[in-house]
Amino acid sequence: MINKFSTVLMTIFSLISIQITAQKNYTHLKEYGLNSKVKKVTTYIKNIENNLIPKDTLGHDRKTIMTFDSKGNMLQNARYFMPNKKIDIIKDIITFNYNDNDISYTQKSVFRTQKDILQILKYVWKDDYNYDIINTDTNSVTDQVSLNQNLTLKKEIFKNDGKAIYESEFINEYKDGKLVKRTHKNFDFVDEKQSESFQVEIIKQYDKNGNPSLIYFYDDKNATKLLAVSFKFYDYY
Repeated sequence: MINKFSTVLMTIFSLISIQITAQKNYTHLKEYGLNSKVKKVTTYIKNIENNLIPKDTLGHDRKTIMTFDSKGNMLQNARYFMPNKKIDIIKDIITFNYNDNDISYTQKSVFRTQKDILQILKYVWKDDYNYDIINTDTNSVTDQVSLNQNLTLKKEIFKNDGKAIYESEFINEYKDGKLVKRTHKNFDFVDEKQSESFQVEIIKQYDKNGNPSLIYFYDDKNATKLLAVSFKFYDYY
């Protein structure tokens, strides 16, 4: 199951450089569902091995550092991967630039055995809650995104050569205004066949502003097969 998790990550990381026409109320903080004026989020993810649940960040498999401006726009998203035979990527660095209502960023993916990747894509909004990501080299849609009314992620469809290859629906559950559970309903499309799978995030702890600080990732609908643990640390303006 770790292979499937890594495959999803690799598909997401293939979205290289993005330019979007921002909607009036949209910010990256809102799409991520974060509270307050977040400046930086540092995330450590540790895969489960030998049925042992990690208690700290030592020996983590992945690290992500996201930074935001005071308006909630992302400045940089840097992802680092520890040596792993199952995935080839070493790091993935996204740096944003803003020009009026246009948002662009360059993304460079560095691999151990493959050539580094640098491409340009753009967001094309269809309405306030739906946008496409277009590869500017091929003018093809690589990703279709739908947002909820609160601008959090609702659905995402990854495409290759115009055909859907992977789809995720995100179902959020809240209690007392806090996100407590997120279910990923996933569809793989291989050789025109569709397979369904589920991943579930259970939030175990929150920081002082109600943002998730400890998350358990499960690889089944009933949240019985623990896949990984995520530790999150926040800095604020």
